Amino acid sequence: MIRFLETIFFRGRVLVLAVIAIATIFLGFEATKLRMDAGFYKSLPTDHPYIDTFLEYQDRLFGANRVIIVLDNTKGDIWNKEFLKTLDEATKAIFYLPGVDRRTVTSLWTPNTRILEITEDGINARDIIPGTLTPDEMNGAAIKQLRNDVLKGNIVGRLVSNDFTSSMIVTELLENDPATQEKLDYIALGEKLEQEIRGKFEKDGLKVHIISFAKNISNIAKGGSESAPLFSGGAFILTVLAVYFYCRN
Repeated sequence: MIRFLETIFFRGRVLVLAVIAIATIFLGFEATKLRMDAGFYKSLPTDHPYIDTFLEYQDRLFGANRVIIVLDNTKGDIWNKEFLKTLDEATKAIFYLPGVDRRTVTSLWTPNTRILEITEDGINARDIIPGTLTPDEMNGAAIKQLRNDVLKGNIVGRLVSNDFTSSMIVTELLENDPATQEKLDYIALGEKLEQEIRGKFEKDGLKVHIISFAKNISNIAKGGSESAPLFSGGAFILTVLAVYFYCRN
């Protein structure tokens, strides 16, 4: 049987090589159409009862598909006008990124960060930073008041680090981009986070840390696009050499 197949393949080697060449060209062309389709919900075990509960209440309960951005002042603390102004600019930049659920954007500058105080008149609730206060108006007295409110409002450890050298911005992502109503492109969003957040604000002793599913997927896609051709080419060359030295023909 082996000799019979050998005879067929070697006598018709031109035809066999032509078929292999056509198949290689066709599959190579189809490979150029491959695109990474990343989705947050694809990574969830959808048949798990906990995930069923999450999907049922996801419009009211947040916290799964988050983007966490930390501005870290490596040359001091956050209690200065320059840092607080940068934090405000970064918060606004995140607010307009594609796929961001604007209801959930949270930082020291957003109105959903509040302080509750028990006073002789009852419960006093107010914003950590009043809506009438702009970054340019953050003088010494305003910064001192902000620091006291952060301490009283239990913000330390949540949006402000324990050593007061960094502050965090948190937001949730939607599965569909509200602007286009199309499925959110996590790879493109990861690139935007790198360009419009890290690229813009990481300077002069300020370091930016980004944690999110979108950023992770974007890094994987970037690494794959850079390394895949190298590994494929190397594998091809090694295969050719192995066949040549084995067959000597």
